[in-house]
Amino acid sequence: MLGGPAAGRVHVYAHTGGQWRPNRIIPSPEADVADSFGQSLALDVGTALVSAPSIADLPLPDRDEGYVVFYIPR
Repeated sequence: MLGGPAAGRVHVYAHTGGQWRPNRIIPSPEADVADSFGQSLALDVGTALVSAPSIADLPLPDRDEGYVVFYIPR
């Protein structure tokens, strides 16, 4: 997995045929790419914790969020 915080998504890669190839894209559940979804990742088999450290709900200040993403490698 590779975080794309400026794009609001996480790119998932699979190791097949001796090479790493794009497998899928996990989009942010929020519409705002400024939330930095994907800035940090923690991985385990089939599960990822994806950070979004800049969630803003005005008039409240920014807050950190994390999303648990379950995925099945293809």
